Parts: sequence; C-alpha cells; structure tokens
Amino acid sequence: MLKSMVMAALLVAGAATPGFAQHYAGVKGGLLNITQDIDFDGGAMVGVLFGYDMPGDNFSLEGEFNASVVSAESDNERYGDLDIWTLAAYGAFRTSGTFYFKGKAGLLYEELKSSVSGSSIEIQVDGGEMALSLGIGAGLRLGENLGAELEYTQIEADIGYATLGLNWMF
Repeated sequence: MLKSMVMAALLVAGAATPGFAQHYAGVKGGLLNITQDIDFDGGAMVGVLFGYDMPGDNFSLEGEFNASVVSAESDNERYGDLDIWTLAAYGAFRTSGTFYFKGKAGLLYEELKSSVSGSSIEIQVDGGEMALSLGIGAGLRLGENLGAELEYTQIEADIGYATLGLNWMF
C-alpha cells in the first residue's frame, strides 16, 4: 500500500507543471462490472483524484487512485473473492456549460488479488499490469468550486467501473 501511495504522489507531483489555471481534487466511489468467464457478483471501489485544468482549454490532466472496499464475490470456491486497486494518469476533456460531458484516456496500472473465503490464502491474479484506459461521463457544476460527475471507466477488457464523484476546485 505504501508503494501505491508513493506512486500516486509522484504521479500528481509530475503533473504539477507551472501554467495550469485551476487545480481540483475529488473523491469517487462506485460499482465494478466484471464480465469474465468466471461469475463475479458485486464489488465496489472508492478513489481519489487530483487534476489540473489547462488555461483557456477544456482539457485537463488527472491522477487517480482507486481501491476495492467490497470484494467481488465468486460463486466458484476455486476462484474466491476478487480485490482490485488501480493508479492512473489521464488526459481529460470536458465540454463547457453547467451540465457537461467528459471523456478521458490514459495509462492505468492495476493489481488484481483473489482470496479464498475462510482462509488466509491470497493469490496474485495478474501481477501488476499497465494498460490503456478509457472513460466517458457527464457532470454538473454545482457552484463555482464544486462539481459532481457520473462516469464509466474501462479498467481492462472485462472489468469496468461505474462511479459517482465530487470534485472541488481550488
């Protein structure tokens, strides 16, 4: 966990380039959508993000960290429950207006772990993996410094993440 927090801090520090007009931080949470051959039910993650709006444009850079708070449960005892954590850097575009649309693309690092219920056995499913990640969403500016966003992010080909979040501009 310390390794992931250090990586997140470096990611955000690296994006903090002079010339950005507005900084924002946010919290988000939501449900996992897993469509693997193995049946997984449920699963929820929470996350934090830090972003920087580029002046004069609708583009921004975002750093994001998400981790499981509720394991995705498998009906097959052989596979156990699945936990995920991700660290990502995105380029994002938001349309103008009080109600807006958002698109994002970037690199995402993920780790998947499976644990068998009732035992202390934990299996690294993928090891660490870096991949392209895409997301779409919509938002509502609730005031000059607050916005709410509904978003769907594709973590990998068979894992998606639907979230609701709040962003504070500073």
